Amino acid sequence: MDSVTQAVLGAGIQGALLGRAQGRRALIYGAALATLPDLDVMMRYPDPVSLMTHHRGFSHSVFVLTALAALLAWLIRRYWPLAPYSGRRLFLTLWLVLVTHPVLDAFTVYGTQLFWPLPRAPESWSAIFIIDPVYTLPLLAAMAYGVSAGLTSRARRLLAAALVFSTAYLGFGLAGRLAAEQRVREAMRQEGIAVSALRAVPMPFNTLLWRVIAKTPDGGYYEAVSGWLDGGARPEWGAPAAEPGGGAAAFGQSRAGAAALVYGRLAAVRPHRRRAGGHRPAHGHGRLLHLPLQNGRARGRRRLGLRHAQFLAVRARRLAAAQARAGTHPEPPAAAAAAILVRAHAALSAAG
Repeated sequence: MDSVTQAVLGAGIQGALLGRAQGRRALIYGAALATLPDLDVMMRYPDPVSLMTHHRGFSHSVFVLTALAALLAWLIRRYWPLAPYSGRRLFLTLWLVLVTHPVLDAFTVYGTQLFWPLPRAPESWSAIFIIDPVYTLPLLAAMAYGVSAGLTSRARRLLAAALVFSTAYLGFGLAGRLAAEQRVREAMRQEGIAVSALRAVPMPFNTLLWRVIAKTPDGGYYEAVSGWLDGGARPEWGAPAAEPGGGAAAFGQSRAGAAALVYGRLAAVRPHRRRAGGHRPAHGHGRLLHLPLQNGRARGRRRLGLRHAQFLAVRARRLAAAQARAGTHPEPPAAAAAAILVRAHAALSAAG
């Protein structure tokens, strides 16, 4: 999530739990501490690909942050032994402020290594967009009231209510994702389309509308839009390039489909070659990857920088290695990379 959301979440937690003793300072302490895990972006890496790969890594591990919370609690109690709160309450507050940062990141589409250094794939629960005003604004309003009026009993209750609402909103988003996946899976089953993997990601700034990407056993991809406001309407999807127009004649007629432009199958990924004379393409940084997309009616092209593709390939190799260690049969590297690329492309195109 964005830094503002992380800061107001941390401020809300510390203000609700320690605001009576610390006053307005609790909001400052909580906001500063909550942004601490993202300071890994300031570390020096050999190249931008390594930065993208290792961000949300060790600094977002619940094990590392639990140890840090224990260390900070011990230091505070050592140097301020007369503080009017118990060591347990202090540790709980610091732990919640720190750990909720990576947990909130895990609710987005981008992977977070919650259990580093365990060899697990990054957690990505896709329940909320990376910027969502419905989640952030109640926390921000409660914090603003606490700053202006002081952390009175009423202000602390408002902070607690905002935290309960934000937590419930994450549950609402997760339920929306599961419902969208179920609707699209069932509709495709009724059409006789086999699906080997399916994933929904939220559309920008809301949890009502979802982009759903389905993978078929032969490596094809379908993409659909489904939402809470569809009612009983059957979700529709873009047809793969191998089936021109098939199944997509009425694409976009549902309320969800009319609300957003939907692309279909990721047909191919190929690098852009240099022009004659060795000049690089004029767009972007370095070489570009062209993503031919088709929805059964119109064709479009999207470009994704080579840095993103390299980062996704690293994730694909790590995922295959983790599956091999777990004794499961990993996907071929190309298929795994394509699956991750499609998922990331949906989020990047929605954000851009």
